[in-house]
Amino acid sequence: MSKYTRIVITIIFTILLALSLWYFSSLVTSLFVSLVLSLIGRPLVKALKKIKIGRWNIPNTLAAGMTLITEVILMVSVILIFIPIVSNQATVISNIDNKRVSNNLNKTIQNTDKKLLEYGLIQPDEQLEVLIDEKITQIVNVATFSNIIKNLLSFTGNFFIGAFSVLFMTFFFLKDENLFTSMILVATPAQHSRKIKNILRKTRELLARYFIGLMIEIASMITLLILGLTFLGVPSSVLIGFFGGTMNVIPYLGPVIGASIGTVLGVLGELGAGNYLDFYLVSGKVVLVFLAANLIDNIILQPLIYSNSVKAHPLEIFIVIMMAGSLGGAVGMILAIPTYTVLRIIAGEFLGEFRLVQSLTKKI
Repeated sequence: MSKYTRIVITIIFTILLALSLWYFSSLVTSLFVSLVLSLIGRPLVKALKKIKIGRWNIPNTLAAGMTLITEVILMVSVILIFIPIVSNQATVISNIDNKRVSNNLNKTIQNTDKKLLEYGLIQPDEQLEVLIDEKITQIVNVATFSNIIKNLLSFTGNFFIGAFSVLFMTFFFLKDENLFTSMILVATPAQHSRKIKNILRKTRELLARYFIGLMIEIASMITLLILGLTFLGVPSSVLIGFFGGTMNVIPYLGPVIGASIGTVLGVLGELGAGNYLDFYLVSGKVVLVFLAANLIDNIILQPLIYSNSVKAHPLEIFIVIMMAGSLGGAVGMILAIPTYTVLRIIAGEFLGEFRLVQSLTKKI
């Protein structure tokens, strides 16, 4: 086969692969989630297999099943804990008297009206009081969850199919640590098998450390936020803390989103409790707790997780995340570190003669 023919075949194969990934994107997503869950659960599988009861060791299949059940129990427990909290928050928000809110803010609204008109931010025939009343009504209507429930009902079928696919694949990835490696090697030319094995081994090690570290970071942030908000007496502190901590899965941008929505939830909680004059104070409390928690996160947690787990310099990680955010928004920022880690490992195996690649991959 000539060199030109090989190039053409490679290009065609790459295009077909890209189209297949796009067409079967839901399956690819399920596969990715399964791999992440298997990476997180792998240490538990290894620990269970070391347990001896007399002369009997826990077999690999049982260890994988127990690990999967543990992961499912943890996820279901989190959902069951927060369903009543979210439902209670919706009830509190639905009790807000939007007219009373507008009346208590009347003086502030009048002064703000003048400034907004002065800067041309609203039209002369518009009133901030009317706009606030409309927005509060919209929020309260959303909080009834009527539209959300309809969407959930239509989504339920696809969700359960996707969940079953993820659990099914996760079990076999937990049971056979080399299953994914074998799948990749089948489509790999024989002369590159050794390099591909090295790539997959290093990828598994680094990403397992990264995802486990990320789970620890999220759990730590949720705990810090809930404790801080509860100590300062902020309403709905558990819901705000859980949401704010979970948003840390988005590097750098997540804390801003979490603090913004957390402030809104805190204010709505005060208004729902009938405290129509304390929302400035509760806003300050929420922002203060988020600033303190994220200061701890930035100084202690992130350097340990993002830098040490994937063995990259913090500035290097920052630049990669910002570039990924420009290209793919929040989703790009979430996938930035795992993708960059894989690309570094691949470059180290196939382009190791270049000094730039050597510099980027010397710690791997």
